Amino acid sequence: MTAADGGTSGAAITPSQAVGPFHSGALFPPAGGTGTGAGHPGALVLHGHLLDGAGQGVPDAVIEAWQPVPYDTGTGSSDSAHRTAPTGRSSASPIGFSRAATGGDGHFTLHISSRYALPAHGVPYIPLMIFAPELLRHLCTRAYPHDAPGLDEDRLLARVPGPRRATLITRPDAPRVHRFDIRLQSDDEREETVFLDFT
Repeated sequence: MTAADGGTSGAAITPSQAVGPFHSGALFPPAGGTGTGAGHPGALVLHGHLLDGAGQGVPDAVIEAWQPVPYDTGTGSSDSAHRTAPTGRSSASPIGFSRAATGGDGHFTLHISSRYALPAHGVPYIPLMIFAPELLRHLCTRAYPHDAPGLDEDRLLARVPGPRRATLITRPDAPRVHRFDIRLQSDDEREETVFLDFT
C-alpha cells in the first residue's frame, strides 16, 4: 500500500475475499435443501460429493438435476421443484428439476423422478448442472445410471476416452440409490469428471 507522499505505509495487505456466488443463504432454508420427490414411490436417490482439485469437498454449491415429470403424480403434488409449461406438441413432456445444496464436506443428495430419461434420448441419463462459489459459469455433465440399458450404444459415451467414461456413470450404493461423485479438477484425468460444452 502506497502513501500519498510516495512512501509506503505500515498498513497490512487486505485479505482476499471469495467472489461468490453464495447459495445456501438465499436458495435454501436453514435446514438445507435435498431436492424434491423424496416421498414419491418412483423417486430415485442420487448422492455423492462435489470435490475440488485437491479432493476436498466444496461447500455452499448447488447441484441441479433436470428430468421429465408428470403433471399429476396421483398424490396431488409434483415430484419436481418447478415445471415448465407444455410446448403444445403432443410429444412434449413437462420438464422439472430437483435442487440440492452441498454440505460442509461437499456432500449432496437429490431425489429425482425415476423417469430420468428425456423422451428424445435412447439411453437414459440424468442431466446435471453445477453451481459453486468462485465458479462464475455453471458446469454441465451427465450421470448415467449404472444399470441403464444401452450404455455401450450411447453416442456421447462412445466419444469419451475409455478411462474417463467411468466419471459419467453412477455406482450402486443400495436399491434405488446411486452414488455419483463430481470432481472439478484432478491431475489424473481418470478422476476428473467429464463436463459438456453446449456453446
